[in-house]
Amino acid sequence: MYAVVSDLPRLGIPATAFGTLTTAAIQAELDAAGAWINSRIRGRYKLPLLAWDDEIRRIEVRVAVYNAMSLRGYNPTAGADVELRRGYEDAERWCDGVQRRAIHPDVTESASDSALVQPFVITSSVVDMNGRTATNRGW
Repeated sequence: MYAVVSDLPRLGIPATAFGTLTTAAIQAELDAAGAWINSRIRGRYKLPLLAWDDEIRRIEVRVAVYNAMSLRGYNPTAGADVELRRGYEDAERWCDGVQRRAIHPDVTESASDSALVQPFVITSSVVDMNGRTATNRGW
């Protein structure tokens, strides 16, 4: 959603970190992480975001890397794996800070939220079983 596989080296993740995971699998993890971010910031911004900064990309990458490495065999006590969990926890705190309005990413939100659109129905009369019309009862 916010990042693509080609953003990974620029954001500090070497391509070899994912081992045998395919590019499609990595992009799927990025998309899932973007959905996770949206679930955390939906209360503050009208989605979908139209533009965003690298900080959102970086947070998405941290979440995606943690989830992807969990697929590969995450060991919370081994070497750099500790940093994976720390990056995920940092991402959680960042999203919480955005929601609390303590962190202000550079984003452009949608002008309207399609989820808030309600259908509007107008009826002009009531028809009974015999085909006769009556005045509208108001409901």
